Amino acid sequence: MKSLILSYLITTLNSFNDNNDWVSIAERYIDNILLGIKALLKHALISILDLALDLARIAYIAMAVIGLIMWASGFSTYSGRKLIMGSLILAILVEIVNSFMGL
Repeated sequence: MKSLILSYLITTLNSFNDNNDWVSIAERYIDNILLGIKALLKHALISILDLALDLARIAYIAMAVIGLIMWASGFSTYSGRKLIMGSLILAILVEIVNSFMGL
């Protein structure tokens, strides 16, 4: 009877170790999947921010050129001055964000 109980305990402990190995393998796979998703999201957000900064650069250059043309031609000196000031503010903000993000 003692040998039966002992063999049952040994079998139970062996199956527990097998289950524990299966759990650790599953945990590693899940961790790898989550790390991959994290890296993908980080890359996507950095790419989106880089695109937004590039579009903002195009916008402030266009604003400055249009404002300068409007101001110099006398077509609308007040609006031209406002466009130039707005482009300067946008340029400063974009370059500050760019320097903080390291892009």
